[in-house]
Amino acid sequence: MALPSLPPVPIEPAQPSLIFELDCVTPPQRVLGDATLGDPFLFDPRASVAFTGRKATVTMWVDGFKAHIITIDRDTEVRVPQRIDLTHKFYPVAGSRQHKIKAVLKDSAGRTLTRKCSFPLRFG
Repeated sequence: MALPSLPPVPIEPAQPSLIFELDCVTPPQRVLGDATLGDPFLFDPRASVAFTGRKATVTMWVDGFKAHIITIDRDTEVRVPQRIDLTHKFYPVAGSRQHKIKAVLKDSAGRTLTRKCSFPLRFG
């Protein structure tokens, strides 16, 4: 006995990919050195992106101020994150400070992903 045939299921195109990783590992609570003229603390969120559109833009704010704008052409392999440099220098200031990071990835199709984090940093 033959099984009844089912109608064909239309194949939908693959979902567009939009990946944005931002690793805000808490840096040392205290940075030793001269609180006035010391070296800056380099913060690297180890950001990476992958997308299926033609272009994307990453904008990063630090404590409410625009710190980086990066435009990226499509990655060579779809869905494979590529590293982007969002390294930021924090200069010595007196006392403790809670820093806030916000980064937004927007692709050419208008889709967005937002990543946020915060961490304390003390010089001296």
